[in-house]
Amino acid sequence: MQVKFGLTLNMGTPSLEYSNFGKVCRFLDDSGFSVAWMGDEQSLRREIYVGMTVVALNSERLQLNVGPINPFTRHPAVTASAVSTLDELSEGRAALTVSRGFSNVVNVGLKPATLAQVEEYIATLKALWKDHETTFQGRTIRLVWPKRGVPLYMIAEGPRTMRLAGQIADGVIVGMGHSPEVIKATQEYIRQGAEEAGRRLEDLDIWWHIRWNIAEDYGTAVDELRGMLASAAGHALSYSFAGKLVPPEFQEPIRRIQAMYEHSKHGSNTAAHTAIVEDTPGLKQYLAKRFVIAGTVKQFIEQVETLADLGVTKIRLGVGGRERVGLLHTLVQQIMPRFQ
Repeated sequence: MQVKFGLTLNMGTPSLEYSNFGKVCRFLDDSGFSVAWMGDEQSLRREIYVGMTVVALNSERLQLNVGPINPFTRHPAVTASAVSTLDELSEGRAALTVSRGFSNVVNVGLKPATLAQVEEYIATLKALWKDHETTFQGRTIRLVWPKRGVPLYMIAEGPRTMRLAGQIADGVIVGMGHSPEVIKATQEYIRQGAEEAGRRLEDLDIWWHIRWNIAEDYGTAVDELRGMLASAAGHALSYSFAGKLVPPEFQEPIRRIQAMYEHSKHGSNTAAHTAIVEDTPGLKQYLAKRFVIAGTVKQFIEQVETLADLGVTKIRLGVGGRERVGLLHTLVQQIMPRFQ
């Protein structure tokens, strides 16, 4: 069975320092990855467009998917111009992912966008690329030079967002998890939105965001990702539990994670909110089964095979374990050939 893999990158992190970042990008391009993403986390990560320029100059095939970005920290005309510049530089390989925002907006004193604001932002981007002039928040804005737009994706972590993505986006990055019941519900939410817009589920490019790790055993692999499990509970299951299939016994501790979330330590194993994952019986195991592929190489392959049987054939790999570059080599040499 064929499965495509994409990867999120954060230039300047310990295993992806500037000195080896271009080399890693060439490795990804040569190894069969389909997409490279880079999140817009200005307060925690290096500048997204500088990083994506490095990816563009060190690859020939990768789609360069900018984001997720949010509607607040970059004006839509600035975003449209920046992504179009990347698209021109990479000879048509750029794409853009929009989300409501999480730590990237909280760390500058704002709140995540509403769905209406996300919809307005995407409509504005499309209008700028199509007509070169539009109205945004009551003001006329312009972008006169791009000859085309780029594919637009949405991060979707709940029923309402998935339906909206089905209506207006070219693709969806699913963040609600990948347990069998969640996969079934996700596909139905996106299908509903697509059909409301006169489209089919198959018309959208759907990728599943999955945290991952490879280690000597499953328990070790999951433990190294406990900060990522806490971040999944913090934002993928935020706002309302309606339609998200969260067992009642875990709703209260997940709400506590969200209430005390340290956005300056987003994804950190040492954040205070991460301790709740360890201290709540069964919560780490539940979050791992819902949001993670982990374990030995054999276990990793078995989990991907199970997902492919359920229709998950495009996997966006999030932050991995401690030794990122070493994990990538294991993934490329021992796992990806099984799915090509």
